[in-house]
Amino acid sequence: MNRRLLFYTLFLALLVFPWQVRAEDTAPGPDRIVRDVVNNVLQVLDNPDMELKHKRFVVYGLVGKHIDFVEMSRRVLAVYWKQATDQQKIHFINLFEQNLLNDYWVRVRQYSGERVKYISTSYDQMNHATVDTVIERENNEVVIPVTYRMKYNGVEWLAYDFLVENLSLVQNYNREYAAIIKNGGIDGLLQHMERQARNFE
Repeated sequence: MNRRLLFYTLFLALLVFPWQVRAEDTAPGPDRIVRDVVNNVLQVLDNPDMELKHKRFVVYGLVGKHIDFVEMSRRVLAVYWKQATDQQKIHFINLFEQNLLNDYWVRVRQYSGERVKYISTSYDQMNHATVDTVIERENNEVVIPVTYRMKYNGVEWLAYDFLVENLSLVQNYNREYAAIIKNGGIDGLLQHMERQARNFE
């Protein structure tokens, strides 16, 4: 599965997943947070009085504050994270956030009524959670497993990876970016990401 299809499937799930709430939690759990974000995003997309540019701005804010871009960036760069300077790390995080949200915006507008079923939520460690779902398309002909990985930072749950058919979004980025770094170094990757951000329509 290429990254384009991986993104499309992942964010279909984010749109239609029937998240459940752990009643025993005093603070919102990972399922509750995503459910609230999804509901808010759908309200924005369905608002006929809001211009498209403003919708995009609002959606970025709703989604971006619930993703741990620092943790995700560290995992995406992997061994190259330690090689990067502090300035390169900050620049990468900012570009990664921008490009990830741009990809989200493209995919989220393609939702066409697919159904998602909840399988389970498990807490792997005290501060890690895994949520397993499946996407069903028309006539149950296609079933696609989607997993969400969340981490509690002491204040709130944030997403740090997503898996579609056992393929990790983080690993997908890692492979692509590692190939670019091998040819042009970390600065070459940053230039590539800058071009992606500039060329986004």
